[in-house]
Amino acid sequence: MSPASPSSRWTALAAIWACAAVLLSVQALAMVPAGAPLSFSVWVVSQQIFRAVFWALLTPVVLRLRDAWPLEGPRRYGHLLVHLGFSIALMFAFWLLRIPALMLYDGQAAAVITWDSVVSSFNLRNLVDVVLYWSTLVGAWIYDLMRASQRHALDESELRARLAESELGALRQQVQPHFLFNALNAIGALVRLDRKHEAVHALSQLSALQRTLLESSGVPAVPLAQEIAFVERYLAIERLRFGERMQTAVTIDPAAAELPVPNLLLQPIVENAVKHGVARRTGPTRVSVHAVRLRGALRLVVRNDPPEADVPAGAGTGFGLRGARQRLERIYGARATLAFDAAHPDGVTVTIDLPTGPAPSSRPTSP
Repeated sequence: MSPASPSSRWTALAAIWACAAVLLSVQALAMVPAGAPLSFSVWVVSQQIFRAVFWALLTPVVLRLRDAWPLEGPRRYGHLLVHLGFSIALMFAFWLLRIPALMLYDGQAAAVITWDSVVSSFNLRNLVDVVLYWSTLVGAWIYDLMRASQRHALDESELRARLAESELGALRQQVQPHFLFNALNAIGALVRLDRKHEAVHALSQLSALQRTLLESSGVPAVPLAQEIAFVERYLAIERLRFGERMQTAVTIDPAAAELPVPNLLLQPIVENAVKHGVARRTGPTRVSVHAVRLRGALRLVVRNDPPEADVPAGAGTGFGLRGARQRLERIYGARATLAFDAAHPDGVTVTIDLPTGPAPSSRPTSP
């Protein structure tokens, strides 16, 4: 959040003291005796408006006093006494400013104002000025705490964004050489088998993947349709390695196609499905990716056929899942979940639920 401009601070200050004037006037009117003339009620209200204006003008002075004698630190108790003295002094200052007006309202000439009449004009209602002083002091302290909390939240958000961006760069560096090596091996095998048409198609898919990685460099979030397209190209290249042993199914809810997701969120998880599913089975293995929009959430499901009887399932704690969990926690906090289920009847399943709010950003913006 950017610091408030001077004009907005003065506007807020004026609004606060206007509300205080209304509250003071209502309270004073409640104490007006029944049957009092209208002129008396107007006089009472004008006094409270004057009081609010007096304290509005003194607010910068009170803030300066707060800075000079802060309520924190080893000398805070002594500073409390200093502020108590200032609050009483300003109460008397307002009382003395009102005396000539009070005397005139009572029909007394300023020349005949006596000490007895001055003393008699003081009553316990004047203590409201002490309360207003301390209200201003405490209000400024609370405002400072809120601003400090906002700055801390902003700093924390920026740190999370930098961590997420760093992780995205590391993930991209891991993804690119890994499947590039596998893809080139598969393409080389196709060339040796004189399957030129398939080799050309594979090179086209690999080129599209590389272009996507370059174009999305530094982009924290992409539309789901773009993330799914990247995964489909990746699976198409992996099918070259495994041939008929690997079957794929990708479905996406049209209502979810444009929802933002963290860039490269699905690829490591799909790679896990291929590595721990297809590569560890001798028979045909299906890898599926499904995306559906739920009420207030986007659900992504990656699933592969369960391992064969003599091959234990993976524990689900590798880099792909661990890195995805950490990214989701830093981006969404507790609003996103990732669940791993190795015992699902339809196969090893990873389910991700994302909020459908604003896209994750690599740089928080100031409102």
